[in-house]
Amino acid sequence: LVAFLRSLHRRGPTISVKAMRLYKNRLGDEGAKHVAELIIEQPKPMIELHLSHNGITGLGAAIIVSAFGAARAECYPFRISNKHNARFCGCWLRLERNEVEAPEALVTAIQNRGEMCLMETSWVQADWGPERSPAWATRESGVPQVILHLFSSQGRAGNNSGWPQPGGKAGKGTGKHGKSEATSCKAHARAAAQVVAELFKGRGSTASVGTGGVEDWAEATQEAEANTATKHSIAQWDDATWKPKKLAAPGVGGGVGGDDGGG
Repeated sequence: LVAFLRSLHRRGPTISVKAMRLYKNRLGDEGAKHVAELIIEQPKPMIELHLSHNGITGLGAAIIVSAFGAARAECYPFRISNKHNARFCGCWLRLERNEVEAPEALVTAIQNRGEMCLMETSWVQADWGPERSPAWATRESGVPQVILHLFSSQGRAGNNSGWPQPGGKAGKGTGKHGKSEATSCKAHARAAAQVVAELFKGRGSTASVGTGGVEDWAEATQEAEANTATKHSIAQWDDATWKPKKLAAPGVGGGVGGDDGGG
């Protein structure tokens, strides 16, 4: 799918994906890497990306988020227009209900690298949305490249739904993260920077992500797993057939620019 969509970039007029909805498709971290490649190579911004319920771990989520900061066209945040004036906005990204064990710690780890500007939102926040931003966002500076909606809601069930809780506060997901979780998330962020740098260099260019040095992805992943109590198995995908080797073909849960839902 990504190879086909990328081929459209080389035609005239250029065709880019505005909204991609691939929720409930068992993409896993390997699938996340392919989506990140599309984000990097698109000549125009992707407005919405829905990848909930895909078995994506903290590493895969970090790869997706970091890809927006490495977009070759440097198109995030992007300009939108309303009735009164032009504003800037970031991609509306849905990564809830995946396998990210410490979502808040992961966001902190990515932000601390200083390469991305991102924001989390919940059901009680209405200022941000697909092609929607608050009145102050009239300049590119300070506007997030990515808006992570409901990101703290991970797993299949629990009290971290992002809905308002008693007392008027939105759910906080995993709550305070411990030292081991923070260490794992730092490793995920570092490994993701390496993966994105390699994807960026796929056409012979110098990567702008991962300025702290290229880390070995396998080593960084092992470091993250060593500090994570729960291990998750990642489906092995066959790039030739675009089907998982051990699982059934991905279910039809979403589409490219299709109707919303499920996410």
